[in-house]
Amino acid sequence: MTSIGRITASIFLCLASLIALMDFLDFRAYRDATNSIPLPPESSASIFHTYSHLPAARGATRKWRADPARAQTVLETSLVRYPLESPTWLALARMQASQESEFSASLAANLTAAVSVQPKNRAIQWRAAQVALHAGDQSLAEHHLRQWVEGDARDLSTALFIVRRWIDEPERLVDRMLPATGQHQAEAMQFAFRQRDRHLAEVVWQQAAPDQSLESPLFLTYADFLMASGEIDRLVTLWDEFDRHYRSGEVANGDFSRALGPANGLNWRSRDTDGVRIVRDTSNFYYSPASLMLDFKGSHNLRLNNPQIRIPVEGGKRYELFGFWRASALTTRSKPYINVRALGARLSEQINVPDDTFDWQRFAIELTIPPNVRLIELSIRRDATDAFDRNIDGDLWLDGVQIKALLPDESTSSAFNSQ
Repeated sequence: MTSIGRITASIFLCLASLIALMDFLDFRAYRDATNSIPLPPESSASIFHTYSHLPAARGATRKWRADPARAQTVLETSLVRYPLESPTWLALARMQASQESEFSASLAANLTAAVSVQPKNRAIQWRAAQVALHAGDQSLAEHHLRQWVEGDARDLSTALFIVRRWIDEPERLVDRMLPATGQHQAEAMQFAFRQRDRHLAEVVWQQAAPDQSLESPLFLTYADFLMASGEIDRLVTLWDEFDRHYRSGEVANGDFSRALGPANGLNWRSRDTDGVRIVRDTSNFYYSPASLMLDFKGSHNLRLNNPQIRIPVEGGKRYELFGFWRASALTTRSKPYINVRALGARLSEQINVPDDTFDWQRFAIELTIPPNVRLIELSIRRDATDAFDRNIDGDLWLDGVQIKALLPDESTSSAFNSQ
């Protein structure tokens, strides 16, 4: 290294040492001062203020009520040197929100600065919204809540719950708070469902309907909402529109021509349970292309109540519900059976399997639907037993589930007739 290089390096080393010493003295002076006064000093001897001003701002944030004017000076001084500190901007805005009774342009500007410094920090966005709420500025709170939910649709319900305090009209609520993305629309529908807000659900549906399909979470939530609200005709109309295999008056996917889909609306409700696997079987069926198979493992004393499906009906009418099933090597004395019940009335019937093993056979049940009942439910059940051979094994298939309205004087060869 040349002599000039060594001299230059020495100069830089001396400067660095001087800066470090001044910072050390600055920090010690700050520490000593803050031990004796309720608020930290606004400045110190060092021209760099590397250590003191951020802790000073934090101290002012915690103790501002002891001396608001001094705290504001400390915060403003710190922001001159450290303008990229969102918490300091928020602290200044929070002081203003607590002290001012009317809208303040500087409050809005400070919140905007806090968010702009860290535009992707959702915690800062949420805190900005809370400060605006504390200030009673609804419009400003909406603005920051909207920014907050844009980053994560899962928080939309919280934002909607807050803003509904002052926005009653669903149209305005959707217009002001709902980003036009599929995830946000689906969360808004979930919120409407949980709140039982039929008007809001319809507004969200009208906005989102053109982009929906049979598998869309929003459509399926809306279908559940219609079902829970008793709007069965509307549900049937929409299901007919979205499911190309379905027609009004039928059992949706009764021949398993498509995948089972999520357990919503008129889809099959099916879930694997320890001891049984429930799958769509494309290798063994009565009607092409598939059936539904329950594969029992022989390892559990199952209490089973699925798969199940809900079927729209007309109250006061007579129906025949029928289909086809098959079994192979079913074990235990407590075997699976079909249960049919009316939702909202005391009507329940069952059909037992005819044997341990049998080829495809037709099952049927004749039902008179009580007045005001619009849905019946078919399910595969199996009861637990205390018998020695209680762990069930074997396979059961189901296919071609259908329903037919009967004329008043029409009868079928059904084994059961529920009055």
